[in-house]
Amino acid sequence: MFTRDERRALVFLAAVAAAGGLMRVVRAHRGGGGAGPPGAAVVAPELPAHDLSAQLARVQQAEEHVRPLRPGEKVDVDRAGLAELERLPGVGPELARRIVADRDTNGPFASLEGLDRVRGVGPAMLARLERWATFSGVARVTKVQALQRVARRRRAP
Repeated sequence: MFTRDERRALVFLAAVAAAGGLMRVVRAHRGGGGAGPPGAAVVAPELPAHDLSAQLARVQQAEEHVRPLRPGEKVDVDRAGLAELERLPGVGPELARRIVADRDTNGPFASLEGLDRVRGVGPAMLARLERWATFSGVARVTKVQALQRVARRRRAP
């Protein structure tokens, strides 16, 4: 029949399966984490489950936001939203939030050099983004930057 170790393994697996079933019952009873009744919308629960075309459109939109960039595809850092910025290599949710916050506060970046002002973006990140990032905006010149430019011009021979 079964060896002692095999019986132990079967008892362990049965216990794990029972615990998993119990957890599902508890979660369903509390109303949390379940997918809802059969046929319920999983991706966009705010949409009616019977509206399959809207559900499909939302799934395709979600897939597009997580899809890696194709060769030659670019992201306009001066206009992109959080989800699109996260598609850039090395840019996660936190860095994407800092990029958008800096852009909203200080205006467009206009170049990789402008993007360097964001905390967490350094030379290695700029080199990684060079293939994928484009910039359509015109950098806003602050008073400090204007004064620095004037000072540099005065020092130049």
